[in-house]
Amino acid sequence: MSPDPSDEYFADGMMEELITSLSRLNGLSVIARTSVMKYKKEPKGASQVAKELGAGSLIEGSVRKAGNRVRIAVQLIDGHTESHVWAENYDKQLDDVFSIQSDVARQVAEALQVKLLSKERKMLETAPTSNIEAYTLYLKGLHYYRSIEGPEAPQRAAAHFEEAVANDPNFALGYAYLSFCYSQMGFYGIISNREAE
Repeated sequence: MSPDPSDEYFADGMMEELITSLSRLNGLSVIARTSVMKYKKEPKGASQVAKELGAGSLIEGSVRKAGNRVRIAVQLIDGHTESHVWAENYDKQLDDVFSIQSDVARQVAEALQVKLLSKERKMLETAPTSNIEAYTLYLKGLHYYRSIEGPEAPQRAAAHFEEAVANDPNFALGYAYLSFCYSQMGFYGIISNREAE
């Protein structure tokens, strides 16, 4: 939810980052992003979703972005009873998005009684970049990379990843996805194989 529908990329990116963070924790089995995206367009009750996915718990939430402010509401739902296990609202500056992501992952793990190892805590607290503009461009790139099919996807995504790494030349995730885009553009014949390398 956002005053600007073009901010959908931000919510999708936040969801993907949370899935990635949680999937790295020992003791949690996390359903793939591609399996859960269908529920974005076809909303169903929590118990029905849990049954279809074979999940014991669900995380649902909303993101509202306005300028440099972000409000994120997150709930951990028991898949059988549909009751809330944990819920939190975050109303912060966009610059705080990394602390929100790590806090959500940590709180979910604690609510599910998963003991975090020190290396997992450190991983959750490590931001991929300190440049919020680079991160926002990265999320836009991810959105196009994941939501468009065919040759247009890597072209549109690559433009955002290029801007992201221009804003932060040390942003490893931006370079990783940029390389995926170049590889796909080579596959589609948009650029030569030599350029793709």
